[in-house]
Amino acid sequence: MANNDTAVDTRSPVLSWIALGVVYLVWGSTYLAIRVGVGHLPPLLFAGTRYVIAGALLYPIALRATANSRGPAQDAAKPGARAWFAGAVIGILLLFAGNGGVTIGETTLPSGFAAVLVATVPLWMIIFAWPVRHQRVTFRSALALAVGLGGVIILVGGGTASAHISGVIIVLGAAAAWGFGSVLSHRLAVPSHAMLAAAIEMLAGGEMPEAEMLSPENADALSRR
Repeated sequence: MANNDTAVDTRSPVLSWIALGVVYLVWGSTYLAIRVGVGHLPPLLFAGTRYVIAGALLYPIALRATANSRGPAQDAAKPGARAWFAGAVIGILLLFAGNGGVTIGETTLPSGFAAVLVATVPLWMIIFAWPVRHQRVTFRSALALAVGLGGVIILVGGGTASAHISGVIIVLGAAAAWGFGSVLSHRLAVPSHAMLAAAIEMLAGGEMPEAEMLSPENADALSRR
């Protein structure tokens, strides 16, 4: 038993570092992929398509995984109207406003510059946690907020002269939307199964730009390009 505990304790830090490395590579590379993608497709159509496809593929898998889970009976049932509404709200904030805003911003900003601006998400979460979850900002949180903002200003300051200020504002607004959605998700009845919640959010958040970009007016504009 002791040997098994030791093995688990040894593997956990290694797996944690591997997981962190995967997040750095996969998550970080999306900003470069977005910068390339917006050169060929309208930004919202590009952002919406990727999430609709991902959500459609993930949703049946998530339903099966939820049905086979050992959690409460209500978690194994198909999501109802409340779950879809909550998932839609979070999906619109995180994916439509958040990722969609970053995609629009990267039409004028370099991918690395946009990634630095998105790094303000934790700072926005601290700000929104007070009115949404009634969590007071402690001295340590305020200090972290100040240091984080200072770091972003230092990293971004040199590039604001060459960057389009409208793109900076859009990406910062997108980061704020992502932070607000992340905090609000704890107050809404989103599915407790993370995979199912993610699928609903991707379908709802991805449909918003799809519906907008594929409207008759935009369809005519796209056909003339």
